[in-house]
Amino acid sequence: MRQRRIWLILALLLVAIGLPIGWYLLSPLFIERVVSEELPPALKEAMAPAMKEAAAKQKAMAEPMSGPAKPALVARGEFMPVAHEGRGRALVYRAGTGELLLRFEEFYVLNGPDLRVYMVRAPVVKSRADVRDYIELGKLKGNRGDQNYPLPPGFDLTAYRSVVIWCHPFGVAFASASLAPVTGS
Repeated sequence: MRQRRIWLILALLLVAIGLPIGWYLLSPLFIERVVSEELPPALKEAMAPAMKEAAAKQKAMAEPMSGPAKPALVARGEFMPVAHEGRGRALVYRAGTGELLLRFEEFYVLNGPDLRVYMVRAPVVKSRADVRDYIELGKLKGNRGDQNYPLPPGFDLTAYRSVVIWCHPFGVAFASASLAPVTGS
């Protein structure tokens, strides 16, 4: 009788502990988090080069040659799967103030527990071994949609060459995008 009671208590503990842990680890696989952030107004100008040129010509006629720098797209890359499905664009914009913004567009990655956004020094990320030297930008806002992540002040875009979606509990790169400079920026 006593042995049966011990087994019952162990089974209840396993269920009480196992269900929450199982939910935490498995629920993201079938829950979608969709984000739809707009590009900040100060950077929208960088998305329409033709409009930017026309506005610059008009300003050049009305203003002296010196002034604040114009917002610009400075780097871009396409998300590729590493350990899980991922696609979309990673874009880096420089605001007129010099601040950098990482933006995901038409982004999708298989959801997982506690996904993070890392900027990594490696130019190409194919495995966990490539994610040694990184800067964390925070938790992934959603596994689908357009989203923005400010880069820290003084961030060196030439030193950190890839964006990685990283699963913190399992130490796995879900998807990555190698960033290439945009010419003329």
